[in-house]
Order: sequence, then structure tokens, then C-alpha cells
Amino acid sequence: MKVAFVKITFAVFSLITSSAYAQSDCKCAKYEDLSKEKKPKSEIYKAVIQEESPICRAKAVELRGVIEIFDKNNLDSAEFYLMEAETLYKKMNCGDGVLWNTYKQRFQVYWSRSDFPNAQEYGFKFLHSAEVANNYYEQAIANTMIAVAFNQTSQFDKSIVFIDKAAGLLLNVTDLKDKQNLLYFLSIRYMSHYVRTKSKASVEKSLKYNLEHLALSKQLKDTAQFARSYFNLSGTEDENKNWIKSMAYLDSGYMFIDKTDLIDLFEYHGNKAATFIE
Repeated sequence: MKVAFVKITFAVFSLITSSAYAQSDCKCAKYEDLSKEKKPKSEIYKAVIQEESPICRAKAVELRGVIEIFDKNNLDSAEFYLMEAETLYKKMNCGDGVLWNTYKQRFQVYWSRSDFPNAQEYGFKFLHSAEVANNYYEQAIANTMIAVAFNQTSQFDKSIVFIDKAAGLLLNVTDLKDKQNLLYFLSIRYMSHYVRTKSKASVEKSLKYNLEHLALSKQLKDTAQFARSYFNLSGTEDENKNWIKSMAYLDSGYMFIDKTDLIDLFEYHGNKAATFIE
């Protein structure tokens, strides 16, 4: 069995209407603008922390928590800042919709600690907030995160329910980059379910979404994503014991990886060695 290195590192409130969330004082324009420009997190943080509006202050504290997770690997500090961000958000009349990223990152904190019950709890909170915010992409991502938490605790019958829910939201995701990401997550979640259960339906769905991910990546001319698709296709053929096709997909993926990326190189050479052994 090949090991896939997923380069993503992944989460009962009173109902507030989405109209409250839509108010201008419930969005931090500085954060939104810099995020669209894909500025580094540290640069966004330094700019947003200077803003006087309560929503921007809360967003800055939340972002500090994200930086502590992914840039500093300091989970205790991350948890502290994310809890503070939640407190600040709840002081505003913005509703639960503004909390989705805070809860998403809390999931990541607990997942990284292997605290799967708490990760699962915050996955459900993340899902609820994304639903209030009418954010279909984040709803789908939340469902995949809940699924992986169930999968980790061997609750495979529940895991597949949430993977299917995520897949059901695909048509509502209109941004092509978001759709591309979601297709990738669906392909690996279904494959993970197959590996643990040997469900033929899951491996077939994994293949379906992987091929769609590859097609969309070609449409977007996103060559960096080609390797992901080809490596996943290699894994599918490996499960089918079709070693020649598996090797061919591995070599196709190798053409598009960053040759300075040690994780990509390790995955390629490790999986190729495993295929030779098979």
C-alpha cells in the first residue's frame, strides 16, 4: 500500500440570519483585499492588526492563531489566539457565520494533537458556521474534515456519509480553483475509505473525482496539480494490481513535481520502489 502525503495540513449555536452576517461591519475589508492579492499571512497580519474596527481586530487575532499553527507549529499559542478570536467575534452582532475559519483552525489544532473527539466537535462547529455563512465550498471542506475524523476512529459507516455530503455540494461550488481543491479532497477521502473498507463504490468514486480533478487542472493550466492527480491515479491502479499503469502514472506525475520538494520526491521514489517490489 502506498502512502499519500497530503499537503494540506485540515473542525449548538443560536441561529442568526445571514443578513446580519452581510453587514459591512462584519467584514474586514483590509483582510479581504490582501487575501485576494495572496499576500503572505505575516504581511496581512501586520496590516490588519492596525485597523480599528472590531471585526478586523478579531480577524487579526484569528490570523495570528493560523500563523502559530502553520508557520511556528506552536499549537498551545494557536489555541490561545483562536479562543480569543472566538470571544471577540461573539461580542459582535455578526452571527455564527463569521466564526467558520476560527473553528476550522481549532479542528487543525486538535487534529495535530491526535485529539480526535475535540477535532470532531470543532468540525461540526465549522460546518454549522459555514452553513450560516452560505459558504458552500467551506461546507464541503467541513464535511471532508468530519469524515476524516470518523475515519480515524474507525467509524467508517459515518465517514462515508459525510464524504457523500461533501460530494453533494460540488455543483454549488462555482469558483474553479475551489472546485479543483474539492475534487482533490474528494478523491483522497474516497480512497482512504476504500483502503479501510475495501468498498468498490468508494474506489470507483475516488477514480471519478481524480479524473475530474486532472481535467480541470488541465483546463486551468495548473501543472503543479497534475502530479497530485497522476500520483493518485497510480495509487488506484496499485489497488487494482495493474503495476504497469501504476508505474506509468507515477512517471507522469514525476514530470510535474517540484524537484526541490523533498516530500514530493520521497513520495515518488517511495511509491516507485513499492511498485517494483509488488
